[in-house]
Amino acid sequence: MLLSIIGAVHWWLMPMLHQFVPPRQSSTLDWTLVVRIIMGAILCSGGVYCSRIVIWWWRQRSLNRHIWYSQLPIIGRFYRYYCAYIISFNLGQLLVSGLELAQVGELLLRFPSGSVLYQLGAEFTQTMMVGKAIRNFTEQIPFIPDEIATFFERGQATRTTGQALLMFADVSYRRFVQALDRLLTWIQPLFFIVIAVLIIGTYVAILVPLYSSIGRIN
Repeated sequence: MLLSIIGAVHWWLMPMLHQFVPPRQSSTLDWTLVVRIIMGAILCSGGVYCSRIVIWWWRQRSLNRHIWYSQLPIIGRFYRYYCAYIISFNLGQLLVSGLELAQVGELLLRFPSGSVLYQLGAEFTQTMMVGKAIRNFTEQIPFIPDEIATFFERGQATRTTGQALLMFADVSYRRFVQALDRLLTWIQPLFFIVIAVLIIGTYVAILVPLYSSIGRIN
């Protein structure tokens, strides 16, 4: 609604107000044109940068994209909390149902080759084949929590490890919700400030031509 009001002021009201303002002298610098040129240059450079990011993102495999998601500022922290909940919950369910860790890796390889689950299964299987520990696998994938490797290093039974993972999934979900609540406490005042600035700027854009035209009439 606010954007529609600003658009109506810019495209409909402002041309009507400028009719009451005498044309400027040719020697006067048109600051509006200068601002438009600067904004256009900023938008063009931003568009080029965004297009490069899109091209890079399109060329990456699915696992690398999710690793990139987990390393983004602000968003990455929430993504890691969410992945910690999803991975620990599903892995705990599979272990409690009787599957071994090697069978979980074979199950992931049944998904389509372009999916992140298949690529995780391929990385995990390769790590196990060369005789590396599970911690080496979790350290390579930023969105997999290190606590998962800790549970398997205890040497407990598979079902016991699965139950521990389910408890950790509940803790991860609570962390995710608490982090979202803290973010909302910062986002709401920020949105209020942005809306207030836009409203004040709209009033200024309307009143300045009016006062200038009244002064010229007097």
